[in-house]
Amino acid sequence: MASPPLTSAHQYNRLSDDARRKHVVDSPFVWDVARHLDYTRRSEEGGRPNQYPLWVFFLWLILIHEYGSSRRVEEALQDQLHGPWAQIRFAAIREFGHERPHLVPPQAPPSRNAFNYALKHHLPTNTGLLSTLVRGRSRRLAVTMGLGTTDAPGSTSRPDRHRVAYGDVTVMTVRTRRLAKDAREADRTTGEVRVRRHDPDAALHTTGGGAITPGLAFAFTHLRGPNRNQQVILAVDPVQPTGPTEGHLVVDQYLEAAHHLPGLVGYAYDRALRGVHLNRLLKAGHIGLVGNHRNKGQTNDRYHGTETHHLPDGSTREVEIHLVGGAPHIRTFDVNGNEHLQPLKRIRINKRYNKSTNTFRMSAEYQVPAPDQESGGYLRIRLDETAEDLIRGYNRPEHLRAFPESDPTYVNVQKPLRASAESANRAIDDHHPRERLHHFGYETSHLSMLAWQAYRNGQTEAIFAPQQVTPDTGKVPIPA
Repeated sequence: MASPPLTSAHQYNRLSDDARRKHVVDSPFVWDVARHLDYTRRSEEGGRPNQYPLWVFFLWLILIHEYGSSRRVEEALQDQLHGPWAQIRFAAIREFGHERPHLVPPQAPPSRNAFNYALKHHLPTNTGLLSTLVRGRSRRLAVTMGLGTTDAPGSTSRPDRHRVAYGDVTVMTVRTRRLAKDAREADRTTGEVRVRRHDPDAALHTTGGGAITPGLAFAFTHLRGPNRNQQVILAVDPVQPTGPTEGHLVVDQYLEAAHHLPGLVGYAYDRALRGVHLNRLLKAGHIGLVGNHRNKGQTNDRYHGTETHHLPDGSTREVEIHLVGGAPHIRTFDVNGNEHLQPLKRIRINKRYNKSTNTFRMSAEYQVPAPDQESGGYLRIRLDETAEDLIRGYNRPEHLRAFPESDPTYVNVQKPLRASAESANRAIDDHHPRERLHHFGYETSHLSMLAWQAYRNGQTEAIFAPQQVTPDTGKVPIPA
C-alpha cells in the first residue's frame, strides 16, 4: 500500500514549510548518501576519532538551503525542544540502529565548528561519490515519474517534453565582489600589504541581461513533467576555466543521463551549443533542440549544397538545397522566371547505428511539393557531420536543424523547456540570501549545489512519487 501524497490534488504542487522540513529528514536522497558515505578516520591519520558520521554534515548542507544559513542550522539543531535533531537521530536509528550503529549520531547535536571542519577536510574528498549517489537517485526518481523512459509519449521524429532534457548555466554571485587580482591592498600609512577577503575562483561573467558580475558558473541538466513543479535535476557541475567548456560539459551531462534513461531523445538548450556540440549529440543518436546562432548584421540563411531527390517513378535527380533559419528549402521559378524558396515538409527522422565507429547516422526525410506530375517524392538529408563536410569545410550541424525555430515542435517543446530552465535559475537565485553563494570557491560551492539538487529533488519525490516510502515501517527502501 502506497503512502498518500503530501499535498492535496486540489492544491498547488507545493509543500508547506512544516512538510518540507519534515521531508528533509525522511528524504531518500539523504539516506542514499548515508548508506554509502561511511567514512571513519584511519589510525594513521592521527587526531581524535570522528564523533559524527559524515552524512550528518551533508544533511547540514541541505538544511542550509532550508534555514538560509549555517548559523541558523546550528540554532535549529541546538533547540532540543523544537529542533529537528531528535527526528534526525530517530530516523538514523530506524535506518541503521541494528545493522550499522556507528552511523547513528550521538545525542548531542554537532556544532558549526564541527561542520566547518568537515566541509574543509572530509566532504571535498567525497565530492565525486556524492555526485554519483545524488545523480543515480535523481535518475531513478525520473523513471518512477515516467520521465525519460521508453514508455513515455514521444519519439525522435516527434519529441515530447517527457523525453527531452533541458539545461542551462547559471552564474551564482560570490559572497564578496572582490576578485583575486584585487585582493592585495597596501596600507597607505604603514605600507603593510594585506590580503582582503575574496573568492579565489571568482571571475567576471556576463549574464543574459548583459550585466557583468563576479561569480561562479554552474551547469544544470533537468527533466520535467507536465505538472507544476514536476521537475527533476539530473546533474549539476561547475564550469571551471581549467575544465570542459560550457557546451561540452552540458553535453557530457546529457549523454551520461541518456545512458541510464534510454527514453531520452533530445536536449533543449540555448544558442551556446554550437555545431561541434550538436554533432556530438547527433553521433550519439540524439537531437539538439537549439536555435540558430545569429551574428549581428548577418543573416543565418545560406546555401547548403545538392541532395538527391527521389521521384515517385523511382528515378533520382540532384536538387539545390538552401537553408532559411535552419530549415531546408528548394529553389523554384514561376512563369516569369522569378526565383522562390519553397520549404520542405519533414516526414520522419531516421537513426541508424554504425557498428564500426560505434556512432549513429542521423538523417531526416522531407516531402517535396508536387505542383505537377514530374515532381513530388522525397529527399533524405544527413543531419550529422559527414566525411565530405570535413573535406569542403562545411559545418553541417551548425546550420542545419532537424527542428528549426519555425517548426511547431520547436515552439511546443523547446520554448517551454527553455522557460523552465530560466525559472529554475531564478528559483536558485532567490533561494540564496541576496542571491549570493553560501560558501567560497568551486570546491565547497559544488557540494552546496549537490545539496541543492538533493533538496529540490527530495521535494519533487515527496509530491509526485510518495510511494517510495513504505508506510508499514516508514523506512526508505534501499534502491536496487
